[in-house]
Amino acid sequence: MTKKLTRQYQKAVHDTLERCQFIEETLRMCVSHAMDIAKLQLSPYYPLKYTHADLSKLSMGKMVSIFSRISNDALLKKSLNSITTERNYVAHHSLLFTIGESHDPIHIKQQIAKMEGIKKRAIAVHNSLLDARYKLFRSLRGLQRPQNIKRL
Repeated sequence: MTKKLTRQYQKAVHDTLERCQFIEETLRMCVSHAMDIAKLQLSPYYPLKYTHADLSKLSMGKMVSIFSRISNDALLKKSLNSITTERNYVAHHSLLFTIGESHDPIHIKQQIAKMEGIKKRAIAVHNSLLDARYKLFRSLRGLQRPQNIKRL
């Protein structure tokens, strides 16, 4: 019984971390779009020397901090901060069972439920973040389009 529960728990942890990784990568896209917008607006006057490679080195917490400076969506920022804390718990503490806890079916079931709750919240945060990314993408495309239109 506990081996089956342990496998379920491991899957729940994996699925939760995967959902959190989607958030992190979408944050990178949002900040990347914002950088591209800034480059299009500032390039003629000031160089913007941040690169997309710079973003790949940043942690989720740092990405949330940067995103918070380019977004006015207070609820999304609060949700991102909350899910980052939960993601850190999953990434750093979720597999630290004591010997007694790993043989306690009640404890494992509680932890599975906890992971499912975090995953559900991560999905909701990711969906909101996708909406923000789409708005940034549309803004970026709006800036790029006039340059591509040939004038008669």
